[in-house]
Amino acid sequence: MDTNHKKTFNVVLNEEITTEQRAYLDTCPEIHELVKTFISNVLVNKPADARIFAKEYFASIDKNKIDYKPLVISGPSGVGKVRSL
Repeated sequence: MDTNHKKTFNVVLNEEITTEQRAYLDTCPEIHELVKTFISNVLVNKPADARIFAKEYFASIDKNKIDYKPLVISGPSGVGKVRSL
């Protein structure tokens, strides 16, 4: 097998992008999450045609939905926790 095929996605990504592109990616954590979730779905579903799967996967993403992670603030009373919405 060609050694290029043995490289992991991260190694290939790190070798093939410019410093400017890396700086942009570092400011967009949602891209990391999007790619990670997509790759996970590919590995779980093992589609016969990855291109069709990718098209359907990205088309199914709700563009208006923002996936907020829960934030829990805890501690004893009187230590400055306030409710603000």
